[in-house]
Amino acid sequence: MELYHDHSRSDEHVRALQNMIAQEQNILPSLPPRSPPLAAPPTAVPFSYDGSRPTTSCDLFQIAGQPLDDGEGLVIDFGVVEMDSSIRAEDSTVRNLLLKTSDGRFNLIDLPFVSASEETATSNTRASFTATVGQQSRVVRPNVDVPVVLRIVAFGEGLHKDKFEIEVHDFSSQTSHLITLTVRAVVGSRADYDILNSRRRHGPPPAALNIAFAGPSIRNVRPDSWTAPEWKVKLPHYPVPGSMRAMFESGELTAGVFGEEFMPKPFDITTYAKHFGSLTYLSELFDRRELARHGLAGMSVQSRHPYYYVPIPGIADRRPKLHVGDYIRVKKAKSSAESPDFEGRIVRIERAGAVVSFSDRFRAPQGEKFDVQFKFNTMPYRRQHRALEFVSEFPRFLFPEPDPGIVPEDIQVELPRTSEIAGNFEQSQAIRAIVRAPPGSSPFIIFGPPGTGKTSTVVQTIHQLLAKSPDVRVLACSPQNSSADHIAIKLAMGPAQLDTKVLFRLNALWRGRGQENDALEADKYPRILDPYSEINEHNVFAFPEKEKLASFRVVVSTCSSAGVAEGLGIPRGHFTHIIIDEAVQSVEPETLAAILPLADEHTNIVLAGDPKQLPPSCHSNVAKEFGLHISYLQRLIGLPLYSNVRDMNGSVIMLRENFRSHPAIMHVSNQIFYEGELRPMGNPDIHMFEDAPFVEGRFPVVFHSVIGEEKRDKGSPSYYNNSEAVIVKRYCQMLIEGYTVGEETFKIAPEDIGIISPYHAQRYAINDLCGWEGLKIGTVESFQGQERRVIIVSTVRTRRLGFMSEPQRMNVALTRARALLIVVGNPLLLCRDPHWRSFLLYTSQHSGWRGNPRPETIPGLSEEVIQARNNAMLSNQRSDKARAEAEALLARFRAVTDVVPPPVMSD
Repeated sequence: MELYHDHSRSDEHVRALQNMIAQEQNILPSLPPRSPPLAAPPTAVPFSYDGSRPTTSCDLFQIAGQPLDDGEGLVIDFGVVEMDSSIRAEDSTVRNLLLKTSDGRFNLIDLPFVSASEETATSNTRASFTATVGQQSRVVRPNVDVPVVLRIVAFGEGLHKDKFEIEVHDFSSQTSHLITLTVRAVVGSRADYDILNSRRRHGPPPAALNIAFAGPSIRNVRPDSWTAPEWKVKLPHYPVPGSMRAMFESGELTAGVFGEEFMPKPFDITTYAKHFGSLTYLSELFDRRELARHGLAGMSVQSRHPYYYVPIPGIADRRPKLHVGDYIRVKKAKSSAESPDFEGRIVRIERAGAVVSFSDRFRAPQGEKFDVQFKFNTMPYRRQHRALEFVSEFPRFLFPEPDPGIVPEDIQVELPRTSEIAGNFEQSQAIRAIVRAPPGSSPFIIFGPPGTGKTSTVVQTIHQLLAKSPDVRVLACSPQNSSADHIAIKLAMGPAQLDTKVLFRLNALWRGRGQENDALEADKYPRILDPYSEINEHNVFAFPEKEKLASFRVVVSTCSSAGVAEGLGIPRGHFTHIIIDEAVQSVEPETLAAILPLADEHTNIVLAGDPKQLPPSCHSNVAKEFGLHISYLQRLIGLPLYSNVRDMNGSVIMLRENFRSHPAIMHVSNQIFYEGELRPMGNPDIHMFEDAPFVEGRFPVVFHSVIGEEKRDKGSPSYYNNSEAVIVKRYCQMLIEGYTVGEETFKIAPEDIGIISPYHAQRYAINDLCGWEGLKIGTVESFQGQERRVIIVSTVRTRRLGFMSEPQRMNVALTRARALLIVVGNPLLLCRDPHWRSFLLYTSQHSGWRGNPRPETIPGLSEEVIQARNNAMLSNQRSDKARAEAEALLARFRAVTDVVPPPVMSD
């Protein structure tokens, strides 16, 4: 509670006040005539009385048995207020409270809400609540209570929260007291919120930092179901230099120290290997430390014959970030550091834990507790270090320069007339340049903005290379399994299908084949590729023998798994062309791991990607300072050879025709990131939602404004927002179950909808509500390179933008949709970012805004909205005036001639 000192009123005002008190009249917050101005604003101090004043209290009682203090002070919570189908609160929900005192007399002066003078980005406040006195008298005295009635009259769904003030005057001390409390409510579907609130949220994992595993390990090197490869080339180990490890563990390895001690200068072909070798070691140290922080103490391990299930709190948030094939060590809880442990290997990852293969000697009696430690998998880093051993041989890859002595081969490239590429100038030029390039050329870059057919260009390039010569062998890679699968499917199922003797999809042994229990797994394997993969008798992936792998003309894999080819004995130069799709998603050493160990002086390289989309993941801030987060493609495109993306005869070509999206969907990204150079070329089905009931003006871009509440579960760093999850579910329901336009009903399959959220916890919240099979819910990263007919984006945050403040992340999220884009978020927060502000203004100007608050009520945005509307109105008025003048001129013309001109056409 707070005390409001009324210290600056005039003597005349005080006398009038005393007369009103004597007559027990209601006192309103107004000053009498001729009152002097306030000398200073009123001061708020803690509510208390000193010893010279009578002991008096002014208490707010509990409401319906619900405590008022939830950590924020006095709080009145309306709970969830039901919504009707029109997304408005269906009635005014009421809460009653009593103002009472055990001693003294008080007069109720005013019941203001803070929202009358200010607004925040964390809640709806404007006109959400009202407060009235439930009786005529406002005097509070012993045994005479004053009821106050609170109502919610919310304009929209989401969180409604306000500060409510009760101002009373103390008769005895002649002072005013300001009692402040919080009023809150959530407007939405009660049934949906019940589902979300009933889900058990995981608590913090047991503290287990620095659990010592110093004893011998009883290992299970490989699950019995895995086929042992016949390695011809052993992959070396690359231990981190001792001095770097010691400085890192002591905390001395700052950016300055790292640069001085481990980064050579200048950066050129002679220092390249040490430069990226040091960064790779640093990245490994950082990842090792992060993994060690997730050790677990006192966990129950359950038998799932022949495997065991290890619960891992936080795995749903990718903390720790584990993969099938990673190692886990367990030992009895509270045992000595030197006691033996069992080392197993993950065979499947589930939503709340992992299925692990241990030695036959391992036992987990019921009730036994275990400490758990995760062993770092060095394989990806070993392959990166291996690639750096070949750096000195490839200056044309790493620091390419124009070579006037190399001329394109005189080869006719005939694109199929039925191909969509045949009529696309940039795509055709890119394919011709790659096919005609002689062996030993500089890398060629396909700069492919969203929806411009980058992967289609890659696939058609592969077909043309195969047609060029029977000696062509192509290795096609991508950093992620999902995008590598996409290439393989287009090669296998496209118009010019490659059969199983030509095309092979190389998968890691530990990759699952779609049997994961986690419905949100981003890299689920498409079973349609089974005929193109090696699968053993246990129904898991295997590596082929060297001779079999060498027989395929096209091999598709991830960048990391491409190193398997060298290990199996595939000689350098076997692949005439190495193509990396989505090349901006991997750090430079990871990209080179697919290139340098397999290339020779004749190999040609093609990189396809978009530097305006997501960069590689790099967790070490020190490594970022030295450029590890910059992809190989992005570094090359900054060199003089690649500086002119408009040169159709150069080593880089920018694709400009967007085949994916409705023009309205691509507009914002086109203007912000691509200088308006992209041309809409989508097919007719991108217009299918222009008449949907939630679309106005045939504008299929919707921003649904809602002020939700960002939350995190105990022990989880990941955010979720229930209000946004409920709205996402409702849009999915309308689209999947169908809506009616006229006499026709429209519906789409769940597979046509993609839901994007930057936070794993929000993905699970949405999945709790959306049970339709085939619906993909993923992070921005999992959708890069993909598309859906409908994309729904949940931005989640209400206090800070977080991940969504990254322009490249925004660009990817907004460009995955073909026919309908729906963004759900907090406009008060999003408008603080210039790029998101452009999107909000765009949707507002084209009738795409839904929900509350409305754009004209948002501080800082309303002025631009009103100005844009005025400009549009003025433009319409000018058009109407011009048309009226033209019609008048036409009428005069008809009056003087028998010739009737053609009608005036509207613009």
